[in-house]
Amino acid sequence: MTNRSDFFMGGLSLNISPAKETNLGLVTNLKVSAVKFDFASEGLIHKESGIVRLNTPYTSQLDSRPYKSTSSLYYNGKIGTTSVNVTDEILLGSATKSSVYDEVGTSASVKTLGTQRYAMNSLMLSFQTPIKGVKLGYGAEVTMSFNRNELQKTEQGIATDVSGSTVKNGQTLLSSFLDVRAQWLGLAWYAGLRYEYESSSYTQGGVRMARQKPSPHFLSPSISLSYSGEDLRATLSYRKSLNRPAYSSLNNFTLIENQYVYQQGNPFLLNETNDALQLLGTYKTLSFSASYNYIRNTATTALARHETKDDVVLKRVISIPSYSTLSLGLDWSDSFGPYSPSIEVGFQKQLLKYSGLTFDRPMLELSTSHYVELGKGWSVNADASYSSRRHHLFSEYSAQWSYSLMLSKEVGNFTFDLSLQNLFLDNKHYRTRRMAGIFAQEIEARDFSGVGLNVSYRLHSVKASYSNKKASSESHRF
Repeated sequence: MTNRSDFFMGGLSLNISPAKETNLGLVTNLKVSAVKFDFASEGLIHKESGIVRLNTPYTSQLDSRPYKSTSSLYYNGKIGTTSVNVTDEILLGSATKSSVYDEVGTSASVKTLGTQRYAMNSLMLSFQTPIKGVKLGYGAEVTMSFNRNELQKTEQGIATDVSGSTVKNGQTLLSSFLDVRAQWLGLAWYAGLRYEYESSSYTQGGVRMARQKPSPHFLSPSISLSYSGEDLRATLSYRKSLNRPAYSSLNNFTLIENQYVYQQGNPFLLNETNDALQLLGTYKTLSFSASYNYIRNTATTALARHETKDDVVLKRVISIPSYSTLSLGLDWSDSFGPYSPSIEVGFQKQLLKYSGLTFDRPMLELSTSHYVELGKGWSVNADASYSSRRHHLFSEYSAQWSYSLMLSKEVGNFTFDLSLQNLFLDNKHYRTRRMAGIFAQEIEARDFSGVGLNVSYRLHSVKASYSNKKASSESHRF
């Protein structure tokens, strides 16, 4: 895979403080891209009942021109003892996409064209009032979003039954929230509740489609308890959260990966919910963490046979009914004069069963870092990490090693960093899926090795006097 992409990014922040503890401002960001990817596969091998039906190299190209701008207008001030924040966030974006698939050993080729237009406006009003040692927060939010996708395709020497389509997604989200913060019995207490009402629509080919969702109402409670002592600090928390699926998956599009593998969206995906219980803490130079998550309706890709073509594998986005994850972590870090070492150990395991299959291979993560100040502006840093074979949803990933060495020198406002990373390591990574009588394996030789020299010059540093809170979490769906 060759990446020949260019990006232009810029931002502007303006803030005025007409009075004490009062801020008016604008934050805007722009990103314009020319994304180009060339893919070259050494071999597409397709077998059925042990018989090789196709073994050919193939190439594909992806060309995209995305544009995205985000603007946020805000006011932050006080009315008496009550803090007031008003934020209006506007997101605008578009993209044109084209992809070409060609098989070297056959005359098969497919070209698809796509366009996307989207917009979002989120208005949030929040307050915080102190009442006898208790901080009471409350407010409301209105978010409206729109997304339009269009797909067109042409094919030669291959019949894919992939058809063009135009889909539109619209959503209005109304929410209110309330939270309480207090200190009691030497502990910091927090409790919050968020209510959301969702009204959404889906239009396919100019026809509004009916979608069955469990309920437009959602309650998100959260609670935490924190202790802070001389050597020990710990926080125990619970939160129920909701994530809505990405708009790129909410469609009926079928895209060709190769003539035996299609990708398909799903306009009927459900909202994901997560009940998360977490313990975080530090004791002197040790940090520890433990978490348990019970997750419903996660969107992911499952393998199935095509409805009308038995020899075609369909990668279809589905909602997993439920699964859970367990994570444990232990970190140690300290400093001994100019030497600062750290060691981290992590364990993760998912408990997932689907269609009679079990996906529960755990992952062990090890990492270490060592930093030494050598004096006279010189320093050296060495990092290494390892992650074992593991399952992530339906996929099994191979083990991975990585390391890096960096020698740094500061001269005035200049910093020179000479780095070496992952030299002489096996760079092949395997991703395997076994579902519905289908065995699919992708082998990628990812070259993250190399030698680099980074030269940076610090012109001037100005810290922003005020940073406004983000209004909506909906923008990640685009």
